Amino acid sequence: MANVSDVSCVLVSRSGYDAWQRRPVSAQEQQRTKVISELHRIHDDRDLHVYGSPRTYRELLKRGYKICENTVAKLMNSAGIRSSTSKKFRVNTTDSNHSRSVAQNVPYRDFTAAGPGQKLVSDLTYIRTDAGFLYLVCMIDVNLGYSR
Repeated sequence: MANVSDVSCVLVSRSGYDAWQRRPVSAQEQQRTKVISELHRIHDDRDLHVYGSPRTYRELLKRGYKICENTVAKLMNSAGIRSSTSKKFRVNTTDSNHSRSVAQNVPYRDFTAAGPGQKLVSDLTYIRTDAGFLYLVCMIDVNLGYSR
């Protein structure tokens, strides 16, 4: 005799199957379908596609739906609706996993110089703007102690 886990079909009488086929869609299923279509409309909105389940839940409340936040999360998950968030940009300035030669550390933490223009130190940073990223480089003459 086969185990229950090995059985891939369920035996149902013909009349039971026919009754199931003729049965009208339940009110709960109709409501679920209606909410899922509204979830798709909210998600397709240009400004609202970044909403996760808490904000989508509040949006549904504004639109007159009476529904639980957990139900919204479950319906979004079953419909494959996810918030469209992008990862925060992270600057990666150090790439030490390469075979190219690395510049020598000439100052060796000695920030004194006999005259101007002999030792310059610099730093680079990124600044996010509406137009994109700007690069800011600051160079300091070690002897004079001010930036150029």
